[in-house]
Amino acid sequence: MVEKVTEVTGIKAAVEKLTDDCGCKERKQALNKLIPFPRHDFKKMSAEDQVQYRTLVLPEWETGLITEPVKQVMAVLYVNAYNRPAPHMSRCRSRCVLKTLEELEQVYMQSCDGQD
Repeated sequence: MVEKVTEVTGIKAAVEKLTDDCGCKERKQALNKLIPFPRHDFKKMSAEDQVQYRTLVLPEWETGLITEPVKQVMAVLYVNAYNRPAPHMSRCRSRCVLKTLEELEQVYMQSCDGQD
């Protein structure tokens, strides 16, 4: 985040003109370890994943009861979309389940441009 701000404001370019090594890379790595920034490097859902999300996940989300088989579908959709393991979803309405649902909704909306 800090790097993006310094790029947009021109600070990064100015510092690079003044010095070869300002220690930015090391500070960036230390800050990223200390305060991880959410990554949004997901790809769009495939058409097949969109269908599974729309037909299997959404109906259960609307009822408020997420069954284990649908949690497994959610985990696969999450891995496909984000290229990283899905969070552990222990209880039906746990924070991890809700966060995973929100993240899947985000990538779904991005994939279909907000239209069903």
